[in-house]
Amino acid sequence: MIASSDPERILDVVRAYPEFGELYCQVFRFRDDIKELMNMFSEALKILDTNTTKYMIEEQKEKLRKQEEELRNREEEIRKQREEIESQREELLSAKAALAEKDSENQRLKALLKAKE
Repeated sequence: MIASSDPERILDVVRAYPEFGELYCQVFRFRDDIKELMNMFSEALKILDTNTTKYMIEEQKEKLRKQEEELRNREEEIRKQREEIESQREELLSAKAALAEKDSENQRLKALLKAKE
């Protein structure tokens, strides 16, 4: 009934539901003024495009923010790994020096033993 274009049915609907009266008037004006309807449609599409663009920009900003945060986390992890590597390198150098010192002491003691024999 609501979608009918029969004047009698429209009057029945408007009598039963007076709030539809203005809606029917607008629909019939649009039928007569296609240019106005197209302008409204174009405006709606423009608003939709603007909102879509804003949404896409916000999505890209959020994606970029997450990538930047992930990058900072990875950089921090790399920094910690470098510190650990440096610490291990220093321990290794210290152990090598201690080993060289012990090796030198062993050589000295062997030489002393040979000299006493």
